[in-house]
Amino acid sequence: MPIQSRSLFASNLAMQPVMAAKIVENQDTPEDTPQPTPAVNVAPEALHAAMLTQPVFAQVTDAGMVLRPVRHVAVGGTVRQPVRPNIHTRVRLGPRIVIRPPMVDVVLNAPQPRDKITVPISPTGDFNDQTVFEDAANLAVKYALPKYAVAEVTIEGQKRYRMAMEKIDNDAWKLTVYIVQQPTQSNLPILEHTVSAELKFGQTIAKSLPLTLEKENDTTWKTTLLLPETVDRDEVYHALTDAESKTALVLHRWVQVAVPVPADPAALVLQHLYKVERRNLDMNLRPEPFVFDPQLHPYIFAQVVNVSTTKAGYILRTAAWQGRIHHYLQDELRPYMFFYLPDSYKVTRKPEVPHTPNMLVRFSSADGTRENVRVTIEYVAAPVIDLERLKAAEEALKAFLPSPLPANISEPVFQPLVVSSIDQLELQLALPRADTSGAPLQKRPTGVVTNLTDEFSDEIADLTLEQFQTVFDAMFGESAVVFQGSLLVKGGGVMPDESVPFSARFQELAGQLFEEIEEPGPDGSILVRLLNRAESPVELRSLPVKILCDQQLIDAHVGKLSTLSDASTLPVRMAAGEEIRLQVVPDQPVNAASQRDAILDLDDVVVLPDNNTVWSAILDTSVPAEYTRTISVNVFAEWFAPPNDLIAIGVDFENGDHLILNKEKSEGQAKVRTSLEDYILRKVQEPEYRYTLIKVHTNGQQTRKVLTDNIDLLIPDINA
Repeated sequence: MPIQSRSLFASNLAMQPVMAAKIVENQDTPEDTPQPTPAVNVAPEALHAAMLTQPVFAQVTDAGMVLRPVRHVAVGGTVRQPVRPNIHTRVRLGPRIVIRPPMVDVVLNAPQPRDKITVPISPTGDFNDQTVFEDAANLAVKYALPKYAVAEVTIEGQKRYRMAMEKIDNDAWKLTVYIVQQPTQSNLPILEHTVSAELKFGQTIAKSLPLTLEKENDTTWKTTLLLPETVDRDEVYHALTDAESKTALVLHRWVQVAVPVPADPAALVLQHLYKVERRNLDMNLRPEPFVFDPQLHPYIFAQVVNVSTTKAGYILRTAAWQGRIHHYLQDELRPYMFFYLPDSYKVTRKPEVPHTPNMLVRFSSADGTRENVRVTIEYVAAPVIDLERLKAAEEALKAFLPSPLPANISEPVFQPLVVSSIDQLELQLALPRADTSGAPLQKRPTGVVTNLTDEFSDEIADLTLEQFQTVFDAMFGESAVVFQGSLLVKGGGVMPDESVPFSARFQELAGQLFEEIEEPGPDGSILVRLLNRAESPVELRSLPVKILCDQQLIDAHVGKLSTLSDASTLPVRMAAGEEIRLQVVPDQPVNAASQRDAILDLDDVVVLPDNNTVWSAILDTSVPAEYTRTISVNVFAEWFAPPNDLIAIGVDFENGDHLILNKEKSEGQAKVRTSLEDYILRKVQEPEYRYTLIKVHTNGQQTRKVLTDNIDLLIPDINA
């Protein structure tokens, strides 16, 4: 959607078009789907960014493969994200930034029974590439995840790896590695998965260079890494020949499977539930490290001559922004390139409509009582980048640029920092406490965060109700405490250790809020419908706009604006699901036949979280959010004497037991299942329960009335 914001996901931008591959045998490619471009046919002016070009990724099934690209469109400084139905996202970049988009979105899904599951099922939550998966509908059908290897060929009786570093033209080179899919265990059908490849090297600060994929046959892929300059070739040459570089050819295998969810011990009916998850199972292709002695493998480097002895290194630079010092690493081999850390991590919104918080909350109790209720919070967080910060850093770092600069480079180029080991990333969270005192940072397990560009998911378990209430209130900003933390990035002596802030507030979740639909208007204008697709109201306080006209960005302003409430000026409050209609008018004449797109700056939008709709959006309904309370019921013998004319009193609790009391039995206890919602949302101290009072008269007649109460000792009102 043509929306601009200064704060962006670290995984939502790219400088180059992204190619993707759908791997399915004998499946026709739709006519409107662009075809992958051969990796070697790249214009020289595009080669400077070739090392930063995003990888082809491939969807692998048991049927085979057909390459298919994802539709990314890059126009000047404006980049579109992958197209989702009815949602088109565009962000205008300030400085030149290179940020990798994710292979898949991380989305939390509520558990479901098996008959609702449509993906293969893992027998355990801790699966790997040795696991045998089951078809959800047919237990007899099994799947397995294949492994991969560098392809080999026999020439003159000697085995060789199918890989080579070759010259393209001028200073441009390419590294080609052929990868072969190996048979699955017991030749089981292939578990569908998405693959991508990258060459990673470096001792503390790493380089991560994605490769493009091209199909050779149903089991063999050609992966290509473009090396636009001799310096790029030399750096990769050293990585492939020096064991100290810790080089690895990493194959990412993303799978979507269902895993079993532990049963609630207090559930009335035992359910076998499964949760659909996307996970990445990386494998390093052999040899490990991915290093080759030029004397033993001369065919790989046959065309490589006059290699520089200068190896990779970094210079630490700093730039201040809003009272905080940010560190940047300047690449000594490419002094125009600077590596940066995210500004912060924030909990995300779901990428699909509705854009609700990407969070799930589950309740369970070993014995069903409120005292023993325990809460689990699952959430997805993403790195966020402030483009204004990088724009300021661009000016500050220009003083360190070399002269002359390569062609097409006139300012600093920013790339996300890559660490060589996940042990360098330590997530620490401080859960808020009711006493408002500073909570100590708690280290999360290693591996929760695996890199500095992708989303991650985490689970906080075993919270008491009181602890969860405090966390929940903090996420609304309704208390003096906050749910926050940091990601400690260990620099290993190359740069100082740095903490990237983490926060979880419903007002500032990272992700989309709106769906935008536009159509051409009169005199070069654009008619825009903007729909609030969040779960909560938002307030649109101001709306700067521009128009992208035939790839040129021109000034514009908002003309007509209308809402369902007939408001015609900003600020405008939009309820969930509400839309506004506006006309974006260019400030200069434009060709009526031009291609136009509205750019909406939504930095001045404020989310107004609604407790009830947020609760409904994040609650895992597969396990009822309820507890069992014991209600003591007392009646008196005098009630069964004249003139009351009663022989028995029945109390039938909704969602609970029933009791029959009379003059011989004047008291009893009932267990009642009670919703936690009103208690969690602090609407009441004790939730209400409903019961039917049944009075049985001496003549056999019965009278019934539905009543409510909220105390644990109930004395029915027989006059009700």
